[in-house]
Parts: sequence; structure tokens; C-alpha cells
Amino acid sequence: MTKGLFFSILSICTKDNRYFKYDDKVYKQKKGLPMGSPASTIVADLVMEKLLDTCLEKLKTKPTIVTKYVDDLFVIHDTLTMLNSFSDNIKFTKEEESNGRIPYLDTIIYRNNDSLEVDWYQKPTASGRIINFFSKHPKQMIINTAKNFIHRVLSISD
Repeated sequence: MTKGLFFSILSICTKDNRYFKYDDKVYKQKKGLPMGSPASTIVADLVMEKLLDTCLEKLKTKPTIVTKYVDDLFVIHDTLTMLNSFSDNIKFTKEEESNGRIPYLDTIIYRNNDSLEVDWYQKPTASGRIINFFSKHPKQMIINTAKNFIHRVLSISD
């Protein structure tokens, strides 16, 4: 795919296709991409890569750890001001650790002496449901979803 074609498609996705439906009403999003759009995670990932490259280059002291998943960052370093200076349309919040623990995605990262360990974590607001066993999805999809969930929990936990 040529760069020109990519940017033409991106323009269609970001400027012409910002509609979403909520409560039986159709809305047009003013800025950004709608949640759930296939292009949203790709564009978010590209923007975050550019943001990290730009911002981390400006820091005098480099962070000990930087990890990213789409638009979620885990950084051990005070970078909030630098990250928030990248764009007026992108603003980060900072979550402080409590009792040596901090949630990141569906994990809880905690200090164990001089190392960091990871365990499975579910936010207090989580419903605990992934997919209803009696839904109209194919049974193999339901079973695989459960198997993948179990595998993920066991493989990410110390």
C-alpha cells in the first residue's frame, strides 16, 4: 500500500466516518475515532508510538520501564507533564501506587523486595462476565473464550 493510499483511507476513517449509535440515536463524533471502529486501535497505536518517540527523546533522565498497550501506558518515571504537552487533544491521568501496588490493564503490579511481580487483577466495577454461555455465539467460540481467559490469567500471573 502506498503512503498516499494509506493517508486517503485514514482520512475517510477519521473525518468522514465518525458516526455511532447510542440508545437508538445516531451521533457524529466531533473529534477522534469512535470506540469500536476497527481503525481506532491502529491509529491509536500509531499516535502513541509517535508520542512516545517524541516525548521520551526530550527527557534528560530516561524511564526505568515503559510499556504500552494501545493507549494505556505503564511508566516508572515522572513523565505526565511531558506526555500531556504532546497534543491539546490527548491528556493522560496518573495513577499512584498504593501499598506498593498499582493496577495496569487487567493486572496488578506490585513490589516484592527489589523486583516487580504481576498478578491477575479485576477492577471493583468489573461484572465478571465475558460471554454468556447461552448467547447465540457458536459454542466453540464460547468455550475458546473461556479457555483463553484461563490461559491469560495463568500465564500473566507470578
